Amino acid sequence: MRKTGIRKIHGAAALAVAVPIGAVGAVLMKHGSFGLTPFYSVSLALFEATKRFTMGTWNAVFQIVLILLLILILRKVKLRYLLSFAVAAVSSIILDGANAVCARLPETITVRIICYIAGFLIMTLGIALMAECKLPVAPMNLFVRELAEEWEKPFRRVKLAFDVGCLVLSITVSLCFAGQLSRGIGPGTVISAFLTGPFSGFYIARLRKRFQFYI
Repeated sequence: MRKTGIRKIHGAAALAVAVPIGAVGAVLMKHGSFGLTPFYSVSLALFEATKRFTMGTWNAVFQIVLILLLILILRKVKLRYLLSFAVAAVSSIILDGANAVCARLPETITVRIICYIAGFLIMTLGIALMAECKLPVAPMNLFVRELAEEWEKPFRRVKLAFDVGCLVLSITVSLCFAGQLSRGIGPGTVISAFLTGPFSGFYIARLRKRFQFYI
């Protein structure tokens, strides 16, 4: 029986909102210059270490690697794993476009702080929507969602472990190949590593109280 006050929303609508706001949120955080989220810091670290392609391209490459790793861990190949590549491609294109637009924003400390906070809140909402939409999502979110379901662990805990792992990877890439920490790594990266999971979990709990996603 449908609960009173719960609105039914198609997962495609949630995904259509989640993909762009996730990418835009990450770019706003980048403009803040306090450090990207651990996942996106890996893409920026790879770009700065190689000086080739774009951050969006490296983002797509990293997500492909995540899907291959997910298949190895779970020893399963599902259709949604393959479909998630399309989501990754769209997300990477939006990422590069948003980078070009945000580059025109002022770089005053006030604007940077607003960009970082707003970007973090927007991006974690995007992560929550991807976790709940029941459709193939970007590999970075699919990786966490699939492991959480397979291991029967809370999404926020698996997300926390994933973010810490990405932080370690981005630091390693920066120091080993660039000889210095990436611009994407800073106090904000460490903060987001420990807060992205809890904030995403907070959004998920609120979404479940108000919406029922279906496909």
